[in-house]
Amino acid sequence: MGKCDGLSMELHIAQNETRNVSAELFKSKNAYEESVLQLDEVRGKTRTLSIEIKDIMDSITEGGKSIHEIDKICKKIEAEKLELEAALSEAEGAIEQEETKSFVLLMNLPS
Repeated sequence: MGKCDGLSMELHIAQNETRNVSAELFKSKNAYEESVLQLDEVRGKTRTLSIEIKDIMDSITEGGKSIHEIDKICKKIEAEKLELEAALSEAEGAIEQEETKSFVLLMNLPS
């Protein structure tokens, strides 16, 4: 009966570990999906800013704005671009971390 109890205990421990790893995997998956959504949002904003920059450059070509106004707008857009690039980099880093976590968790799942 001792061997059976030992195997039963091992089974119980393995099941607990599996539940814990599954819960952690679920959390990592949700964090990954949230990071992907944030990345998509940042990319959308970057596209919007690129269009705005193109429109501003067209306005410069047409001579529709004064140099001072254009300089102010370009500085504002450049600052926003830097913020978005930082956010994009952060989101990509978060995605990489979540992918690594998911991989480690998957590798640690009992066979």
